[in-house]
Amino acid sequence: MFHQNEFYNFICSAFEDNWEKSPTTFVKYRVFEYTEPSVLEALVGSKTEILEQMVGLPTLFVYEDMVDKLARVGTVTGINEIGSEFHLSFELSEEFEPISNEDLANLTFELDLEPFEFSRTHWAVKHVNLLKTLEQRGFRIPKSNTEGRLGSGASKPVERSDKTTKVFISYSHADVQFLDRLKLHLKPLMDRLDLEIWSDTKLVGGDDWKAEIEVGLSNASVAILIVSADFLASDFIAKFELPPLLEKHEKDGCRIIPVIAKPCFFAGNAEISRFQAVNDPKDALQSLTEAKREEVFAKVAQLVNDLAS
Repeated sequence: MFHQNEFYNFICSAFEDNWEKSPTTFVKYRVFEYTEPSVLEALVGSKTEILEQMVGLPTLFVYEDMVDKLARVGTVTGINEIGSEFHLSFELSEEFEPISNEDLANLTFELDLEPFEFSRTHWAVKHVNLLKTLEQRGFRIPKSNTEGRLGSGASKPVERSDKTTKVFISYSHADVQFLDRLKLHLKPLMDRLDLEIWSDTKLVGGDDWKAEIEVGLSNASVAILIVSADFLASDFIAKFELPPLLEKHEKDGCRIIPVIAKPCFFAGNAEISRFQAVNDPKDALQSLTEAKREEVFAKVAQLVNDLAS
């Protein structure tokens, strides 16, 4: 298992919109190119199993030089193997400014990169503390000067009141595709309401992940549960996420909103089945058409909107 503050993904693409919208695709045969043998020797399992270890690592999402678009810092949040490709879910960090390939080229030694890596689509894993290196070279956005570093596209941090509606999303990583779509439906609410969304995709390398999750749980006024067999079978969710959420429901009125992602024995879990699910367990998201799934996500957004308003 990798320590998140010691390794990072370098993913370079020739497709000019590859890092504009999650999820996206990446060809299998270009994975692990320009990865040091010492890193590969530490990897065990199939290529898909190995890449699952890369989920959550700091990542540089880069375009080839010919595309002339800026690189972004973020994390891979999910990987699915489909035919000759991997389907990647990812999240871009708002704490790091976009970076030009020219600026990255000045850090090739520190980031363990070769100059020609900016001219070839590939996915490499590097044994470098990416976030620390970038921060030391001044690429993180100063909190006191967010607008100045990003230019016209940036905005100053929003000051939150004590009445902020804080939403915690509990899910299994096997269901990350539903998380990504749900967050997309909730994003417009974040832009116009006093609303904060927390899921573990907010974690970055070097975070004390357990402490960060505990903070997210303790602050929640709404909890969305993306329920599936994987969710119900998760020891971590059962032991560390559900108990504090249920306690907050009893003590502080935290609203629990189950969404049934895949067919599962939801009714057999008395702790959460007492809460009305947004969709009937017989109509799990996986079983619905795309239009019907969107209707369910829209209902969740409406519920959150009503609570935040």
